[in-house]
Amino acid sequence: MNETFILEEVGKQLDAMSLGFKLSAEDMKTLDEPEQACMGRVLDLEDKLPVTVKNELFHVANSPIYRKGGMEQATDFWEVSTILGLDNIKTYIFSSALYGMAPKNPDILLQKQKCLATAGLSMAIMHNILGFNRNIMPRVQLCAMVSEFGKIPFFLYRQKHADDPAVGEIMTENFINVHHGTFGIRMVEKFNLPEYLNDLFNRKSLIFFQDAHEFSVTTIVRMAKLLVRESFKQFGKLVLTSVVDDPHGVVFGSVGTEIQTYFDSLGIGPLLEIVPHETEAQRCAREKKEGKGKAS
Repeated sequence: MNETFILEEVGKQLDAMSLGFKLSAEDMKTLDEPEQACMGRVLDLEDKLPVTVKNELFHVANSPIYRKGGMEQATDFWEVSTILGLDNIKTYIFSSALYGMAPKNPDILLQKQKCLATAGLSMAIMHNILGFNRNIMPRVQLCAMVSEFGKIPFFLYRQKHADDPAVGEIMTENFINVHHGTFGIRMVEKFNLPEYLNDLFNRKSLIFFQDAHEFSVTTIVRMAKLLVRESFKQFGKLVLTSVVDDPHGVVFGSVGTEIQTYFDSLGIGPLLEIVPHETEAQRCAREKKEGKGKAS
């Protein structure tokens, strides 16, 4: 057994992967040709989806990220699809299904947590720091979720051969990190996902700027992924030191608070810990209030 053999076997594992549920040719046409989709066809999809997948999509669409200003909650799959974007809904469905296909695989569960954390951090950076339009948020979230797609067949194969020491010896974290990009592209091709996702796995070049003045979506996601990866290695979650809002009104709308808001909105608050960094103005306001408290 050598690395070439392992890669061939992982490739077979990928080829055998399925969503865990069936969609008709008409359903696939609706997903693959969103510009032609109508309400009736999209609503037909709702009954075909596993409850876990459907619940995840409803949760995202009804989160404060997308439903602001007192907007009513989405109550059917057509509303969910239009909120997240008809051209994005297939990737949302497939991402949720593929990460949920092995609920007892700890590696896949951990990988999903990392991708969710990457999504939260990427979305906060792009909107609150770089000022990108909210309309691009679904694509940011999807890029983060599929950025580690290529690792899933590795984890499934390693779990299947957990008793084989040769597999464990070869299939190290470094081995998977080196090769998962190629398998990520194969996953995009296998499930006919949007071609722009291949930028995440392209080792030849990092598409840094989308145009003359803006970072590309994939660049932000890849940078956020590195931060998440290192933090999870040390703490098992994303730990950031940042200025946060304070009760004295000195700082409002800080990046740290906004990042926490994104994580809470996505339902992944426990994956983030913000270590507050007190500014000089905040310190003075706090000490002033503490001094008044002692005096009274």
